[in-house]
Amino acid sequence: MGKVLVEVAIAEFGSIDVLFNNAGISGVVTLHEIDPDVWDVLMSYDVMCIFLHSK
Repeated sequence: MGKVLVEVAIAEFGSIDVLFNNAGISGVVTLHEIDPDVWDVLMSYDVMCIFLHSK
């Protein structure tokens, strides 16, 4: 689906000049209270989404 969106954007606007990655989830506890396993899930999701969108 991402490839189609890029093709439509280029057809409509001529080029893509800016990429704004804004993806992520967060927990409901403070940093010093978060469980390391929850931290791993949050970081994996947040970093992987930005990587895949940029790719």
